[in-house]
Order: sequence, then C-alpha cells, then structure tokens
Amino acid sequence: MGLGILRQARDQRSDLLVMGARGKDALSAALLGSATAEVVRETPIPTLVVKAKGAGRSFLELLLGNP
Repeated sequence: MGLGILRQARDQRSDLLVMGARGKDALSAALLGSATAEVVRETPIPTLVVKAKGAGRSFLELLLGNP
C-alpha cells in the first residue's frame, strides 16, 4: 500500500504528504510495519504524520519505559 501512495504522490507532484498514524507502540510498529512507516522511510517528499491526541504512548513514556 505504501508504494502505491508514493507512486500517486509522485504522479501528482505533491509538495507535502499528510498521513495518519494509529496508536501502535514502537515495538509493534517496528515488527509489523505500516503504510505510513513505509512512506516515511522511502519518500523524498516532506511528510507530516499525525495521530489522535492520547492514542498510544507518548515519546517520553517510551523513553522512560512506562507502560
């Protein structure tokens, strides 16, 4: 799916991509991957990733190891 998004963005000459992210924790995201993660890794186009406030864990919680 991520490659299709990249192809479409390139065909439309997009200046910015805005994508949503679910509340996966870092380990799940790293193991399972996602279209958003694939796009962020592969695209030269600036990409803004957003998720709902309170979804998942905060960056600080991940750093501190809090559940």
